[in-house]
Amino acid sequence: MTVAAGCVVADGAKLEEILKKLLAEAEKNEPDVAKMVKLNAETYKGVRFDTFSMPPRIRVGRTGGRYLDVVLGIGDKQVFIAAGRDADKTLKEAIDKSQTEAGKEIPALQVVLSGLKIAKFVSAVADDDQAKAVADKIAASLEQSNGKDHMTIVTGPIPNGARVRLEWEEGLLKALGEMQTGMGQ
Repeated sequence: MTVAAGCVVADGAKLEEILKKLLAEAEKNEPDVAKMVKLNAETYKGVRFDTFSMPPRIRVGRTGGRYLDVVLGIGDKQVFIAAGRDADKTLKEAIDKSQTEAGKEIPALQVVLSGLKIAKFVSAVADDDQAKAVADKIAASLEQSNGKDHMTIVTGPIPNGARVRLEWEEGLLKALGEMQTGMGQ
C-alpha cells in the first residue's frame, strides 16, 4: 500500500528549517535516527526530497520485517508526502499530476481502493484459515473483473457541511454478491 498527499504552504523554506531542528533534537535522544533519515536526498522539478526509512513498530502477519519508506517533498509553496512501497515514484507521479493539472478544481479528498489488492493483503496476513479462505475466494472473483474492482470515496464542501460520494465498480459489486450468496449457503 502507498499513500500520498500534498498541500499548499506559505513558506516551504521555513518548513524545512523546522524539520531540520526537529531532526537535530530527535538525534540527541536517539542517535540511530540519523541512519534512517536522508535530507536533500533528491530534487525533482523544484521539490526537494527528504527520505525516511524506518522499521515498522507493528508487524502485521507475513509483511513483518519490511521497512516503512516515507518521502517528504518540499517546494517553495507546496509540500508532498508519500509513504509505502515505491513512495518516491508515487510522489513524483503526484508532483507531475499537480503541475499538469494546475488550476483544475479538485475534490477535498479522493480515496481509491482496489478490492483485489485488499483481498490479497488480507489473505497474506490472515491468521485464521477461514478468513484466509474467504479472502482468497474474493480475490479469485476480483481477478475476473478486468480491473473493475475499485471503490472510490470523494468528498467536497457544501454550505454548512460536506458531500460524500461512494462509487463501487461492477467487479467489486459482483464479488460482494457472490460472497453474500456463499455465506447464505
